[in-house]
Amino acid sequence: MYLAGNLSLEALSRRSALVSQMKFAVTLQDIRTVVLLRRQLSQEHMRVKPWVKVPRIFRRDIIVGRGLRSLMHFPWRRIVRMKLLTMTAAAALVMAYRGTSPAIVVAGLLLFIVGLDAVEPLSQEVDQPDRTDSLPIERGLLMTKHLIVPAIAMTPFLLAGVFTAFVLEPRTSTIAYGFLVGIPAVLAGVAGASVNAVKGAPDPVGGANEGLALPPEMSGMGTVLRAAFPPAISIIGCLPVVALQHSVENGSLIFANTFRTSLGILLVLGLVAGWVRQRDAIRIWFRNAQTTAKTSKAEGN
Repeated sequence: MYLAGNLSLEALSRRSALVSQMKFAVTLQDIRTVVLLRRQLSQEHMRVKPWVKVPRIFRRDIIVGRGLRSLMHFPWRRIVRMKLLTMTAAAALVMAYRGTSPAIVVAGLLLFIVGLDAVEPLSQEVDQPDRTDSLPIERGLLMTKHLIVPAIAMTPFLLAGVFTAFVLEPRTSTIAYGFLVGIPAVLAGVAGASVNAVKGAPDPVGGANEGLALPPEMSGMGTVLRAAFPPAISIIGCLPVVALQHSVENGSLIFANTFRTSLGILLVLGLVAGWVRQRDAIRIWFRNAQTTAKTSKAEGN
């Protein structure tokens, strides 16, 4: 009661409005808007001064240099949150190794959340499509280059995850298998977050209303699939730990099975990067194929 007089009604009203906007964004499954509103609610601001000044050698590529400068301005609160989430994901992977295989879902979702913070430079690019389209570079190539910095930025969080796994399973082999399982897992988190960010980019052929002509059940199914696909990529990236667990139980080809599974996941992530690169071309080709099919059907009738 004594401190109640210090409350600001204007600030409370603003926070209430932000909460209402967040509920609306969740209803529309707009994860990017939810992330931005949550940062405003927590008053999370970028640092004015960078942690480390980016060396001039990394500024030769403007896109990579801009991404590195963005990461150097991350606030301390965000870095700690990303590290804690990664360590929790590592603990979930250890649980999966011990026999609780569904724990990979928890690990994948946590790494997806970490990826949403790591791909902030890419998300900023998608948020300003007018500026992106005005640059003398293909949009697909621009967004693909934005994947380089988040992949590199996950290195310290990967080390934190391997350390957590070693604490829970104090064996020398834990370090080797931690990297073998952790590399595709953290990269899958970045890949899932990248797909979630890129799918918010404008449609190059203007198909924003293409789902309106579909039946409600088909439109709803498509919405669910689009919302579940990015986290599913992050969860798939945690499958090597399941291969490791089954190989240990069977006592056969432990390293080979885990390595093959990790390599397969990395190939899938390569396809995701290819989709980011060719997203616009794929949409244009698919729309042209639809138009050709409709024209042929009309001529036949």
